[in-house]
Amino acid sequence: EILMSRLVMALVAVALCVLAAPVYAVELSTDVLILGGGVAGQAAARELSLHGKEFLIVEARGVLGGRMQPFRFGKGEYVMEQGPNWIQGLTGNIVWKWKQTYGLFGVTVPGSEQNNTGLTVFYSNGTLVPTITLNTAVHMLDKAYACVVGYANYSDVDQPLRQTLTQCGWTAETTVQSALEWRKTDADFDLTPEVLSTIYTLPDNVYIWYQNADYFVADQNPRGFQKVLQWSIVDNVDPRVHLNETVVGIDWDCSKDNVTVSTSGGLNITANKVIVTFSVGALQHTYQSLFKPQVPLAKAIGIDKAVMGHFTKIHLQFTKPFWPNHLRKWLIADPLRGYLIEWHNLNHKTLLPGSGILMTFVTGPYSRVFEKYTNSVAQKLVMKKLRKAFGMNVPNPTAFHMTRWAEDPYTYGSYSAWKYGYTWDQYLDYCAPLCKSKKVYFSGEATCPDLQAYLEGAYWSGVFSAQDILGIANKTTSPCWASLNEF
Repeated sequence: EILMSRLVMALVAVALCVLAAPVYAVELSTDVLILGGGVAGQAAARELSLHGKEFLIVEARGVLGGRMQPFRFGKGEYVMEQGPNWIQGLTGNIVWKWKQTYGLFGVTVPGSEQNNTGLTVFYSNGTLVPTITLNTAVHMLDKAYACVVGYANYSDVDQPLRQTLTQCGWTAETTVQSALEWRKTDADFDLTPEVLSTIYTLPDNVYIWYQNADYFVADQNPRGFQKVLQWSIVDNVDPRVHLNETVVGIDWDCSKDNVTVSTSGGLNITANKVIVTFSVGALQHTYQSLFKPQVPLAKAIGIDKAVMGHFTKIHLQFTKPFWPNHLRKWLIADPLRGYLIEWHNLNHKTLLPGSGILMTFVTGPYSRVFEKYTNSVAQKLVMKKLRKAFGMNVPNPTAFHMTRWAEDPYTYGSYSAWKYGYTWDQYLDYCAPLCKSKKVYFSGEATCPDLQAYLEGAYWSGVFSAQDILGIANKTTSPCWASLNEF
């Protein structure tokens, strides 16, 4: 017994020593360390590589791509998109050029998804909105928006979009008008007119610089929309890419020669420059604990006051269509503004006939509400809406999927938006590198003011950060800064 007791004590001691043993870090070094392997990070890596600059990428997820993430859905395992689903603005747009180069199945949307002309709209009970009623509302809203753009072009005084719309003679008094307004505003910019900035949101450069049309992506390649990222020089098995590594510390002291980044997996990486490509939401949730020392107060305010929008996609699959299958999309007006308004028929003959898939989405407040529901509760609410419009015999779906970007720890939202009250100076503080020597850069779609919230904005922001490190950046030609005078 004494021998056994000593043996147990010895084993316990060994176990305690093992538990107390330090986790030895893996020390790495590079010229440029890119934090995040989304489009901005991959664009920066490519630009650096073209000029012979050494880099490493650290990515928290198990795959590259950032918010461009496909998933398999339903019977037939169709490839759907959790993130971007449209190319917005075509001719001249870099993303459209990728599509033309690498191929990407989908359908063109003339006039863009903001175009309400010719759209089919139902009342919540399924009754078709008369053409004259719809056309009158569309004309009134388009006229008001033209007025709003005129204000944004010539005024330096910002105000909520709702105030500008009112001054331009628009008030959404009916459910149809409300649905059209939501589609033209919230469905694109992720914020309601009550809080959305006028002069920093409009005009939308995507549709000024590029063709006024969109392209809805439904490619069935296993990579989905990511198929167009074939220009990237890195992939998931590239030795310069470190996946499943969450950043836990960024030592950026300006008095030191380098920046040191530590990760959850025990990496300690020393770099001359660092490019942070985190989303607004992720940065807001982590910057106080990540950066050592703390970022300057102006930088902290710029981060805290920035806004991450919310966009929740819902996919449903049915054994056969009960909806008007000749329509590719439609709106169902609702007394609740923005409540399950827009519907896309992926079963349409131009997309994925036979798939039985419908897609709808909610934005802003309803997005945050829905993502707190279980799939079961969310599905019941969606089906209640469909049955009110198309009859109580509408069956339950055979498959259901809802995105949950709001609670994703690597995004905390879908894409950035500009809220009224967020000033230009605060935005510049958000974008500005740390230290006079620009040791830490901030990149991603939110830091591309001319193309903010768009996929191409993410790309060009990564290119710009890399070019600035290389000493070849030119704001007058960068798509991110071309229309602006100061950084």
